[in-house]
Amino acid sequence: RHGKFEDALVKTRLKLTRQSLSLQSGGLSVQLKELKCVEGHRERPASPIFRTAERDVVPRLITLRWNQTGRQLQTGQYAHLIFSTRSDARAFTAGMDQVRQHGAGAVLAGRCREDGAVAEPTAWQIERGRERFVAARRSRFIAQLREALQTFFFPGEPSLAVDEAGTALPSYPSGPLLWEDADMHMRWLESLSGRSVGELTQEELKPLIAAGMPLKYRHQVWPRYFSKPGADEVESLHHNAPDDVSHQIELDLPRTHPELMAEEQRSLLRRVLNAYAARNAVIGYCQGMNFLAMVFVILGFPETTVFAGLCYIVEDLLPGCHGRSLEGYVRDASVLDVLVHHLLPEVHQQLDATDVSLNMLALDHFLSLMAGKWSFATVVRLWDFVLPEGSPAIFASFVALLELYFPKPAEIAAGGSEAAPACESPADVMDSFRRACLRGVTE
Repeated sequence: RHGKFEDALVKTRLKLTRQSLSLQSGGLSVQLKELKCVEGHRERPASPIFRTAERDVVPRLITLRWNQTGRQLQTGQYAHLIFSTRSDARAFTAGMDQVRQHGAGAVLAGRCREDGAVAEPTAWQIERGRERFVAARRSRFIAQLREALQTFFFPGEPSLAVDEAGTALPSYPSGPLLWEDADMHMRWLESLSGRSVGELTQEELKPLIAAGMPLKYRHQVWPRYFSKPGADEVESLHHNAPDDVSHQIELDLPRTHPELMAEEQRSLLRRVLNAYAARNAVIGYCQGMNFLAMVFVILGFPETTVFAGLCYIVEDLLPGCHGRSLEGYVRDASVLDVLVHHLLPEVHQQLDATDVSLNMLALDHFLSLMAGKWSFATVVRLWDFVLPEGSPAIFASFVALLELYFPKPAEIAAGGSEAAPACESPADVMDSFRRACLRGVTE
């Protein structure tokens, strides 16, 4: 009588099976054959409990009505569902409409759309990421990335070491080699036909990049995709970084692939990271940015290009992902969840079934573009696709990794295999996926 409306609510999760819709808190299960209707609301229901509810509750409210059978008389039952957003409520109603039209089995199997089509996303958790979702959805780079990620990047077989956490790490006796051969150089020379790299169109570059890019052309191709005003201000900026940020950068420099960088390169990296912290006080410095800038440094780009490349990735490719609250990553993870739901429904079901958080699974891919986790040459190969295509290629590449390497249901439920051990917890599933990705892109 004197309590708050929220006191009467119970947080729950909905689970759809072929026969029923279950509310996991409270153990309520509604047989689909008994379900009468799914109602939206324009006004408050007559129930007294809604007298103290805020106005925004009504558009987020859905009422389920069904007949309870198995007794002498059928009795009408109902349950009020209040979703977090209006878009969630609309998405649930649309989903239940598909269940009525096509059956729960077809919905769970993702067979409710035309062959080859991808359902248009609602505003559900997309916000500013909607345009990026559409671009990623239309990208044809998933197939090319699938092939690229399965290509040999090094001559010879790598040996796999194990770190303290038990994660397999590739080790190459000859250092961070970038595989180049005569055929690769000949392809570029024939396509150039006396022209400069800057004269090649994007359509001419795409097949050349897909087949492999020599380092000398990478120095000319990569910078054409990012141009930032103020990129030549490193000298005037790097002394102005806050002391606490500079201290954190100093702590991270020795951890940034020390085996790949000489002291001169480490000094360049220090200057660039401090200059960016002074340029963008809102972001400052976030762990992961050191690996992003490191890739440009090791490849031998000049200081101004390293700084421009870091600005491009942090501000244009991954906007907001390195902020203090990671608000950009939260947005992108929601976009990624919708992509996986539509493009890989079976993997999405496995993620839900194993309680694996997609936010945790994709963290390294979006914050450092795998620069701190994969072998250097593999990272460079991935960036060959990401820099020209932009953020859609980041989404597409992770979707490709999920399709290729996420543990199959049999590996999760059964005893696993020598290559993919049994997964007993969400942490085991994530570790198995990361190991499979690492093995797939290095073997």
